Amino acid sequence: MRTPFVLLFALALLSACPDGGDAASSTTTTLSTQGTTGAPETADTTSTGQPTSTTLAPLTTTEELPGTSTGPLPDTTTTTAPDTSDASSTPLDDTGTAESSSTTVDSSSTGTTADSTTTTADSTTTTDSTTTTTTDSTTADPPEPAAVVLLLNKSGTMDDLWDHDGNPNTPTIRLWKSQHTVVAAALDDHEDALRFGAGVFPSPNAKNMYNDQACVPAAALVATTKLGNAGPILAGLPGPDAVDQLGGDAIKESYALAVAHLAAVPGPRAIVLFVDDAPNCKDGAPNNQALLEGYDDTVLPLVGDALADHGIRTYVVGFNVKDMLLPFKIDGQTDGVNPHAVFTQFAADGGTQTLRNAMNEAQLSAAVAQVIAEILAF
Repeated sequence: MRTPFVLLFALALLSACPDGGDAASSTTTTLSTQGTTGAPETADTTSTGQPTSTTLAPLTTTEELPGTSTGPLPDTTTTTAPDTSDASSTPLDDTGTAESSSTTVDSSSTGTTADSTTTTADSTTTTDSTTTTTTDSTTADPPEPAAVVLLLNKSGTMDDLWDHDGNPNTPTIRLWKSQHTVVAAALDDHEDALRFGAGVFPSPNAKNMYNDQACVPAAALVATTKLGNAGPILAGLPGPDAVDQLGGDAIKESYALAVAHLAAVPGPRAIVLFVDDAPNCKDGAPNNQALLEGYDDTVLPLVGDALADHGIRTYVVGFNVKDMLLPFKIDGQTDGVNPHAVFTQFAADGGTQTLRNAMNEAQLSAAVAQVIAEILAF
């Protein structure tokens, strides 16, 4: 009697279905919990064992991080992604988290600005160095004016007379007076442009005697070279009207004094030698005739040495120097030589080419002016 009961139960079940469908088409859905790997597993089956097309989205709220408990994580929907507008200025660390603000502060405190300041300071130092160099260059000392020693002839022949102006109707004057006048004019005109000094030959102590008293050498220059020296030079010389100029042509010692002084003086240097007869009074002469009539051939090498060793030029200005071979006679003047040729060689070896020979005071003045002009052009 179980059959009616079963039939009634089946009818009751069919009446409970809302769509009135076949029970065979009913769907049974089974959800399985997420495995430990975090991936959801779904299984849709029907009563026939075939899978349906229903797919469930993974539940991200159940994701676990490594090393954490198996309990659920905080809801990820509360996490706010970084603003992409700040991403370009805020670097991410290895974990994907933006660097802290302290990192930004550290970055701003780098030494870039300090280095730039230091570079600017170095540039300023370079500018200062350039300014100093320019100042030193503009304050350089000017070149020294030329130093000139005038070696005046005070031998016995300076008492001889000559025409001073080229006019035969005017009286003749002593050679010494013409020499003094011309030299005084040159000193007055150029003492501020040239450093003048002076000497004489022979010594003021020489005598007009036919022995070695005529050959007393000068012991010192009358005045050493300096600017504005006209007064001291003229004060150390005999006056223009002095007479009794005495002695031989003892040129060597006075010339050597001039060279020794000029060798220690800076700047351009020159000697102006006033002559009339070839040098005599040679050291070691065997007798008085050889002393006073013989030619002192030891002077010319000094002239060449002064130019070669010290750059000292020698100008030679003559008082009617004879261009002839002088005969042998007892007169206290050099015999057997041509005075003009001798002094032309002096000038050549001294770097000034030729003897400036004057026949009167006007020519003497012109010769000295030419010499001074050449010296000023050094």
